[in-house]
Amino acid sequence: MRKVIYTLAAILVTGIAYNQEIENMVPNPGFEEISGKISKVGQIDKANGWISGTAQNADLFSKRSKDPNSQVPNNKFGMEEPMDGNGNNYAGIVVFSHNNKIPRSYVTTKLTTPMKKGMKYCVSFHVSLAEFSKYNSNNIAAHFSKRQYNFEEKVNIIEEPHVKHVDNVVFKATYNWDKICGVYTSTGGEKYITLGNFENNENTISEKNKIDKDLKGTPVIGAYYYLDNIQVKLIEYEDECDCEVKEEQVKEIIYSSSIIRPEDVEAIDIPQYNTVYYAQGKSDLNAAGEAKVDELKDIMMKNDNFKITIIAHSDKSEEEKGESKPAFTNMSSKRAEKIKKYLMDKGIRPERILIEDKKAEVPVDDSGSEVGLAKNRRVEFKFTK
Repeated sequence: MRKVIYTLAAILVTGIAYNQEIENMVPNPGFEEISGKISKVGQIDKANGWISGTAQNADLFSKRSKDPNSQVPNNKFGMEEPMDGNGNNYAGIVVFSHNNKIPRSYVTTKLTTPMKKGMKYCVSFHVSLAEFSKYNSNNIAAHFSKRQYNFEEKVNIIEEPHVKHVDNVVFKATYNWDKICGVYTSTGGEKYITLGNFENNENTISEKNKIDKDLKGTPVIGAYYYLDNIQVKLIEYEDECDCEVKEEQVKEIIYSSSIIRPEDVEAIDIPQYNTVYYAQGKSDLNAAGEAKVDELKDIMMKNDNFKITIIAHSDKSEEEKGESKPAFTNMSSKRAEKIKKYLMDKGIRPERILIEDKKAEVPVDDSGSEVGLAKNRRVEFKFTK
């Protein structure tokens, strides 16, 4: 009997230890918990637990912000959706500028528990280059320390970068999120994580970024990146840290338009700003798509004489795959029909909903690149009376 009790106790202890190992040691990893109102850029301290590492304030972006410069998805630096489809927020920092024309910024927070000497930790976070960045950069890293960085000057923090991309690549994508991941072995007692560029400019690779000429905004004379989903987890073996980027990930690219809608636009013209974009082979609305269609639904509820035309598109690779793979057949039609059903479920009468199926016949980008294909996977809308 005593042996059975000991065995059960051992199982319970093992279970508790395992649960502790899989817990994320970064509080508020997606910057979702906030205190107070976000009224301008530079307010990372509104995200619970997070502060700037120097006097150059890092930024917090949120769907709850009333300030256009710090909103999600459109903001002062570009456009991006949070990594989590149900999320509202993410952060932003300057990683590089030529000749330090604009100061770098950093975000830092205290871990839930201090790190233990010799123990291994799986560290990951995600970045996305902002559209208005004139530069892109490598050397985006995580650094661990016993004391928190909180400089009163606008300085570059030059320290050992503990975790960065295995190839330390230059991150150029202004769509979706790139993962930075690695294993860190603790020297003992580290309590804080800080994210940013910890190398001198001489050791940083940067390139000029081509800003889309159709974008309306003020370019940033530096490399500005959004940050989201910061993870630090205690592991036993290095292979428990999954840092591989799946080959299929590129197909999950969902394009995000950065065109900002004028405040004085008339209701009948709003659909031209509410284009919905899709991942390859997908026809369901994501959270961003639902929000755009819901706005059009609300306008139709207030204007009973409005009819809506759903203009659906696929990309050429979907059309090609549709010849042999049923899952890719008639993607544009599937997208249109699902939006029609969504509107009907919300109370819009079917006779007020028209469909135009364009397939891949009207691309907006015929470059054939992954971004170009993502731009073409879309549904556009038009109101008529």
